[in-house]
Amino acid sequence: EALPSVKDLDTADNELDELASLAKEKFEDLMDLGMNVDPRFGGVIFQTASQLLGHAITAKTAKMDKKLKKWLIYIKM
Repeated sequence: EALPSVKDLDTADNELDELASLAKEKFEDLMDLGMNVDPRFGGVIFQTASQLLGHAITAKTAKMDKKLKKWLIYIKM
């Protein structure tokens, strides 16, 4: 009975991958933008880019945590 809920984690994994990819893509866009604007405005852009990269890392970490929990469920069965 626990297996169907574990299989649903695959959908969440795909969503987390998409979010991480989007955050990394936008991070790169903002880094390019920050390098091409007046230096006094670049700080805010770089700060925002850093936050996006943090979100990408958080999404990947959440995915790894879910996989570990999935294996723990399998082991306990």
